[in-house]
Amino acid sequence: MNRRLIPLVRRVGLAVAALALSVICFREPIAFGLIARGDDVVQSGDPLHALRYYDRAAALVPGDSVVAERTSFAALLAGERAAETRALARVRAASFANPSNFPLRLDRARLAHAVGNERESCDAFRELGMQTADWRMSAFAAQCAKRLGRTRDAVRAFRRVLALMPRNGVARRELARLASTASSDGNRN
Repeated sequence: MNRRLIPLVRRVGLAVAALALSVICFREPIAFGLIARGDDVVQSGDPLHALRYYDRAAALVPGDSVVAERTSFAALLAGERAAETRALARVRAASFANPSNFPLRLDRARLAHAVGNERESCDAFRELGMQTADWRMSAFAAQCAKRLGRTRDAVRAFRRVLALMPRNGVARRELARLASTASSDGNRN
């Protein structure tokens, strides 16, 4: 009986070792296969189910920017606070590893806003507005700063919007409103 058992154990051990080696060697292609499957599930209209595939992919390639971006998109689509909080943590980790990645930084700002972290959202939009020629980032930063009561930051951001897009009537009106509020309050900020 032992003679029959030894070849069986050897075969099972070899199969397990081959499977473990293939996961180690092919973890990126496996992860991108999981990402593709998650994308299909998002397109079918179930972003929460897609997050499971993205979580599996993140376990194989932690800190990957593609996984973080897709997780962010699906979490924002799902609109669930817990999913958005997990996605924000993943995006923070990925953007720490890749700080110049614009989509990751934008996702961080949008997720921070979605979970109610206005300070982080405002700071992220301000950084994006200062480092890009996209007037929308400065407009978001201005609106965040205004909500937080940071009048000076809001004025700076609205001026940046006007520098990038001189015909922006909203920024012009908001600057006038902030100027009149500051003069009537004695410029308390």
